[in-house]
Amino acid sequence: MSEKDFDHVGMFPHSTIDSVAQSRRQDQLQNTKRKSPTFETVDEAKRFCMDHGGRQQVLPTGKTWREGEAYGRYELERGHKPDFHQPTDHHSSCEANPQPSEDYRNLCELADKDLHLLISEILKVRFKVYLNDKRMGTDYKWIKIMTTILENVTLTGDCEGISQILIMIPGTIYMNGVHEEIRKPDINTNQLKYDFIQSFLRIADYLLTIMPHSESELSKILERIEIIIAKTNENNEHVKDIKESLQRARTKAETIFKFEQHQVKPQKTTNSNYCDTAHPPPNNYRHLSIMPTMTELLDNQVVYLRRNITKGVYVSPDHYLDIHFRLLREDFVGPLRDGIQCYRSGVQTNNLNVRIHHNVRNLGPKTINSGLVFQLKLDDRTAKRIHWQNSRRLIYGSLLALTQDNFQSFMLVRAHSPDHVIVLNRLPSTVSLTMLETTAYFESYRPVLEALQKIRYEQFPLIPYILSLTKDVSPPDYITVETKYNFTPLLVKPSSRVTTYTRPSLKIMYCGHEGVLDKHKSVTLLDESQWPTSDEMKLNPSQVKALRLALTKKVAVIQGPPGTGKTHLGVKIAEMLLYNHAVRDQTPILILSYTNHALDQFLEQIKNRLSLTTGLIRVGGRSKTESMNPFLLSTARTHVKYLLFKRAILEKKRDVENTIKETEEQIKNSYHTVVDLSTLKDAKVIDQFHLDSLLYDRYDEYFSLLDWLGIEHRLHRINDCRNEEETKLVHENVHTDEYGELVDENEEETEENRRRFADLEFDNELRSEMRNRVLQRQRPQYEFYADDNQQHEGSDQQRKSFIRRILNLPTKLNENTVKQICNLWNLSFEQRHDLYRYWLEKYRRRCKVTLERAQGSHDEYVGDYRKYLTVEDYEIMRNATVIGMTTTCAAKYFTVLQKIGCKIIIVEEAAEIFEAHIICSLSAKCEHLILIGDHQQLRPNPTVYRLAQTYNIDVSLFERFIKNDFPSVRLNIQYRMRPEICDLMRSFYPDLQNHDIVKTERPSIIGIKENLYFITHAHEEETLTDASSKRNPFEAEYIVELASYLIKQGYETSQLTILVMYLAQCQLIAKLMKEHKYTRLKGIRVMNVDNYQGEENDIILLSLVRNNLTNNLGFLKIQNRVCVALSRAKCGLYILGNFDMLRMTSDMWYKIAQTFIDQNAVGRGLNLYCIRHTDAPSFLAHSPKSFSERPEGKLCDTRLPCGHKCYLVCHNYDLEHEKIKCRKTCDESLVNCEHTCKRICHSNEPSNHGPCHILVEKIIHECQHQVRIECSAVPAIQHCKQLVSVHLPCGHSENVLCHVEKTKSYDSVVCKVPCRQVLLCGHTCKGTCSTCQYGQLHVECQEKCEKQLICGHRPQNKTVTEKETVNPRFFEVTRSIGGIGLCGEPCPSWCRICDRQKVKEIFFGNEDEPDARFVQLSDCRHIIEVDGLDRYINDFVTKQEEKVIRLPDCPKCKTLVRRSVRYKHVVNEVQSWIEKVKTMQQNQDSVSRRQKQLFELIQRFLKVKSVNDTEPLQKLSSLKRVKLNMSALDYVENTLTFLKEMHYLRLDAGKEIRLNSANYRQMNTFIDRIVNYMFKKRHIYTQQQLHDIKYELMRIKRFTFLYDDDFLIKETSVQISHNTIREKNSDLRKLVLKCSPFTNQDCQQFDALYNEIKTMLNLPGLGITNDERIQIVNALNLKQGHWFICQNGHPYVIGECGGATQRSHCPECNAEIGGENHQLISTNQHFGLMDNSTTAAYSNNAHFNAADWLN
Repeated sequence: MSEKDFDHVGMFPHSTIDSVAQSRRQDQLQNTKRKSPTFETVDEAKRFCMDHGGRQQVLPTGKTWREGEAYGRYELERGHKPDFHQPTDHHSSCEANPQPSEDYRNLCELADKDLHLLISEILKVRFKVYLNDKRMGTDYKWIKIMTTILENVTLTGDCEGISQILIMIPGTIYMNGVHEEIRKPDINTNQLKYDFIQSFLRIADYLLTIMPHSESELSKILERIEIIIAKTNENNEHVKDIKESLQRARTKAETIFKFEQHQVKPQKTTNSNYCDTAHPPPNNYRHLSIMPTMTELLDNQVVYLRRNITKGVYVSPDHYLDIHFRLLREDFVGPLRDGIQCYRSGVQTNNLNVRIHHNVRNLGPKTINSGLVFQLKLDDRTAKRIHWQNSRRLIYGSLLALTQDNFQSFMLVRAHSPDHVIVLNRLPSTVSLTMLETTAYFESYRPVLEALQKIRYEQFPLIPYILSLTKDVSPPDYITVETKYNFTPLLVKPSSRVTTYTRPSLKIMYCGHEGVLDKHKSVTLLDESQWPTSDEMKLNPSQVKALRLALTKKVAVIQGPPGTGKTHLGVKIAEMLLYNHAVRDQTPILILSYTNHALDQFLEQIKNRLSLTTGLIRVGGRSKTESMNPFLLSTARTHVKYLLFKRAILEKKRDVENTIKETEEQIKNSYHTVVDLSTLKDAKVIDQFHLDSLLYDRYDEYFSLLDWLGIEHRLHRINDCRNEEETKLVHENVHTDEYGELVDENEEETEENRRRFADLEFDNELRSEMRNRVLQRQRPQYEFYADDNQQHEGSDQQRKSFIRRILNLPTKLNENTVKQICNLWNLSFEQRHDLYRYWLEKYRRRCKVTLERAQGSHDEYVGDYRKYLTVEDYEIMRNATVIGMTTTCAAKYFTVLQKIGCKIIIVEEAAEIFEAHIICSLSAKCEHLILIGDHQQLRPNPTVYRLAQTYNIDVSLFERFIKNDFPSVRLNIQYRMRPEICDLMRSFYPDLQNHDIVKTERPSIIGIKENLYFITHAHEEETLTDASSKRNPFEAEYIVELASYLIKQGYETSQLTILVMYLAQCQLIAKLMKEHKYTRLKGIRVMNVDNYQGEENDIILLSLVRNNLTNNLGFLKIQNRVCVALSRAKCGLYILGNFDMLRMTSDMWYKIAQTFIDQNAVGRGLNLYCIRHTDAPSFLAHSPKSFSERPEGKLCDTRLPCGHKCYLVCHNYDLEHEKIKCRKTCDESLVNCEHTCKRICHSNEPSNHGPCHILVEKIIHECQHQVRIECSAVPAIQHCKQLVSVHLPCGHSENVLCHVEKTKSYDSVVCKVPCRQVLLCGHTCKGTCSTCQYGQLHVECQEKCEKQLICGHRPQNKTVTEKETVNPRFFEVTRSIGGIGLCGEPCPSWCRICDRQKVKEIFFGNEDEPDARFVQLSDCRHIIEVDGLDRYINDFVTKQEEKVIRLPDCPKCKTLVRRSVRYKHVVNEVQSWIEKVKTMQQNQDSVSRRQKQLFELIQRFLKVKSVNDTEPLQKLSSLKRVKLNMSALDYVENTLTFLKEMHYLRLDAGKEIRLNSANYRQMNTFIDRIVNYMFKKRHIYTQQQLHDIKYELMRIKRFTFLYDDDFLIKETSVQISHNTIREKNSDLRKLVLKCSPFTNQDCQQFDALYNEIKTMLNLPGLGITNDERIQIVNALNLKQGHWFICQNGHPYVIGECGGATQRSHCPECNAEIGGENHQLISTNQHFGLMDNSTTAAYSNNAHFNAADWLN
């Protein structure tokens, strides 16, 4: 359920005049005849008081009262349970008074607050309870501090905030206390309390200003002050100041009293009382508050209003603005006033002015991007009944009133946001509120009213025409008698291509402009004789006349009846002005409209005609046209250069918002989680003395606080137990709340949020850092579940209740009582809890102080940012060519538009716009105003109908011009409706003519004889229960059936529109269309007539709804609505209603009815017919059921081109059967078999029957199995479905399909045999042979881990049940006197005599000794013999494994020993070890550094060019956005290591193996398998998984060492058998490809075989391979026969001729080598194996061979 935000306006409690005080002075004022004006606002009362001797309040800063309202905000959360805290009234304040010192300190803190924070802080506390505290009547220090606070309030300058607080004063105990204290002297000086009296007089002066009704109560105090001052003999400065202030207040009080005595009270009524008078206004409208005051809403005063002058002139701009301001303001105030008064009266009638919400709750304040808001929540029952997606309830800007006392007092708020809001502050519950939502949409009024107040005399535009209605309209100032215009835009073909450039200056070029005559390219604008003709400009005469008026007059009024092309003409006017822009200054043209739809339609036509890509700015966020998105202001902001100071503002603002969110989270957590001791210590809320006492002889701060509070140690981190949705919210809180609050209902709010998104683009990393910073700053919070000492077997609910009592009950302690506490461990548990609550309250106050400072800074940064955005918007719009916006939006941008000063303004649909809206949109520099519209269609639609009837608020500026015969042009040729439909319009426009296009291009409706028809009936209407709307079920059913019939005639849903006059009828028709039988109607628009202005369609179905015995027409008597409804159809118009009732009741309808009678177009039903069967009689559809009786007619039976008959029922579409496909079966005999063709008729390909698809039995040749297959198919082994048993590579047997056995493709076969291998953890694997990949990569172990963690706990594999929960017990240390225990230890509960059997039960062996002593362990309550337990504890500590650090446990039940006095030193020592290890493992800084380093490595690895497959690294890199712990970082590091290893394996394999070889593909398969295994739903590796991956990588590495057989044959020397090496190589291949785990033994075996093969491939005695031999020979570049070996087989070379000429020694073995005289020594010999030579280069054989060759 969504939530809502509201803008706070003010609370004004209602009070009455004291009758006694009135009568006291009635005799003195009997002759006074002046009538008092109503005090509407603070400013008004202030000015009134100044006129009667008052003095303007001056602020300390030197600033005076600021104008406007002070808005806070509220939020509304729909549908959640309430949790609200609201001040109670003073009647109950004495029942539970808080402690004196604590509350007094709170008041002192308020007195010391900064002025800009004071009001917001007061509104958060129970301030009225303080005012009614009994000590306010007796204790001077209380009265004095309250007076100081109230005086400071008056100095803030926040008028609305001051009002909210000061109105709480009357009738409180504080006022009685002041009355008593002012007469008492100061006990120190024995003089009057001058400062106190002076302060109160300032408050009284202000209170009289804003709340005149308080005069009766204040007069008693003022009289007493007057008496006291008169008695005093002193005449110092203090006395003079008091006398001056007193005189001012007394004068003001007397004046108010006089006016009240002569005020004539009107009779109470629930309807607003209006005073239509010609008298001057009682006050200046510029000083009126836009928000209604308490007086005007609760007191049924006469409202001062004057009629809109529709005939005649206005005296002055102020006269004009005053009238329109008051009328427009009353239009939204009136419904709220009437709704409140109707609610207060208790009349059991429907209150149509407001929507009422009961049981609304306040959820407290929250800071969002735009400031402080409050969250409200609707009652669940109310929220569930509202369809929020389609409802306009509680949308942005809606005005609401909240009350808790049936509107004796109330608060005005306005909705802020419809988005879901996270509750950040949880406040105690309080009374429920009643909320009233006015039907008037406040946000559409507010900016216009604000703009009207800002308009000054010198800023008012076009005064002679708007005010004086001067009919002699001059040309715009930028046009002279010599101004030339180029008419090319109107003379080129409408389809000609246009190219537009807006930078550096506007330039528009038309394709085909060469054909325009030169004389038309330079036309004197004011000389009509030079203008082209209407035919040349392709316009009709009335359009030309309107064009001339628009281009040559300062104010142009163009009336366009339906279908006359007024929008088309407006686009032509804009095109001409843009093309001839050189004649004026380069200011943008401003396009205005009341609705977003009309604005988008107009702008889109301009964009399409001029082919604009830039220069057009669409202001506002509610554009529904996608083509406008590139031109939105929010889009333009994204292209603005980002300035440094903007970034600085945003950074500061975001820092403050993060601080606010973090502090709010801390306050929230303190209400439902135990705040840890370190947090309280850091906040400095615990004295060092108490801290030392708490931690005495205890090492662990955390467990000390839990033990002290009596809370069980087992705990849960909130962050760990949050569900996914909560976790998502935690991350989104850092930035999403700030930038994600998009408000669809408010165009400007949407733009603001889009702007924020655009701002984020400047630095994405900044946002990420902000998020991380906030998350890292969040201290870990814990939630505990514990029991009372008396509730050992308590439920979860009881444990939570125990925690709730500790945290949320009020504390009874104060600062003085806390200081008296010495030993915290001596307190009872109730006292401990109370002391903890005192600390908690102090901690919350510290947090609230931080929050207040941050909120103040946030408001400053928001203000600075808004100022910057205003400048940015001005720069964007100033440089635009065309600006488009709604009039409401224009009022919001009033200041910006005034600064831009648009000279030309075009208003589309001007007759629909309130006159006040248009005036707010005009700048002082406006020279040219063009109004296009039609006042005979829709007019302005006020909320208060009486204002339209009596005060003419619904008369637009456009209509006022027409009524006063201001120069205007009416278009008179329509291009939309068939002639018979157009005849209806002549009742409104007698001179309306038809263009030829409507006579030739508007076809008749298929299936209905008439194109225009009125279906009359007598079925009565229905009234809804809330009497807000009407509906007529008969008309709804008939129209739905008629629409279905038309769809069957071949019409598209886009060609039909259903129009209705009432919203309830619209909803009923939409509901009927959703029924199953009407699914084909999806896409037909059902519209209210008011929302269809400016649109058209081929066929219109109109439901008039009204049909009653009283002949009440309702909306049907409004001419404008009827005109729109009858003029939307192009081809067909069908109307349902009571024809006779309309004709007899209304003159307008009588004229319209005569047209229907003349055309014989009225009857009980439509005449349906079939075009093909003309001989058949027409069918009268007189009821909805008639259409089902004849849906389309009889069967068609027309022969199709294929020869078959048409199988459809008679259809009026596709009469030539060109698009209808024959659906009958072919049934011709096939050539290759005895079957017939079963295809759907294929006459276009008669011989293409296709293959036969009938199933037959066939034998598969390869396996001889039988298979059922299509007749045309040839059976193959792949079709065989027979199962056969095979032995899989893993050694197991499995039944597989026959073709799998034949092709040996076992990869897809799943072996289901259980794995059952023993894992490294000692458990048996629960996976199968396939899931564990033949035991190579095992699934995760599913067994519960029983290993103990370093902290002594066991892993939380399952939730602890209630039976496993141990209730903590606490002990008191006593001495053992005559017992079985030890001194200083808790005395065991057993007696050596009474419990003899238990005591002497042998466990360690010494229990039966007469002097045996025992210790009772506090953790489990077991009693154990001390000597044996000492030995057990000592052995436990000294003999435990080095890697295991844990607390000792009970030898009987294994419960950890934590609180034993005897073994306290052992526990403390182990705890210190545990804390050191925890610190090492959980150091957040080290975790963050490690995470940053790891992901930097990943990014560097991604940049390596040789890394081809980056997908695994990208997956790993995606974890960067998540805050990881050490275990997760281990997973990341291991995964990165494995990926690197696989990358290097690929690189090495690429050097050794051909990339396209089978070995290389097999290696990639291995690697892909491991990668998939690593990323399979895992964020941690078990020891077994690391082991499996490691050995699989070893398998792949050795796989790359395999040789190809061809290589072996080539490399093997002749002395070694090829088969031998092949066999060994085959053994290598079997090792690495085996379907079982690759073990360490396999590695060793592989290495041994590989070394054997390598040795075999080496040359005998050389130890080198054949490749190495060839490389050496080539390097020396010698002829064959130069290689020799010594007597030990070492090779050497003889150069030159190859003959030995000297002796030397072998460098390897020092044997003699070489020879003399070309003779080799006998121990050496030729080495032909080295260079494949047969003889030495210098030898007899060599000479012999050479001689033979020569011969």
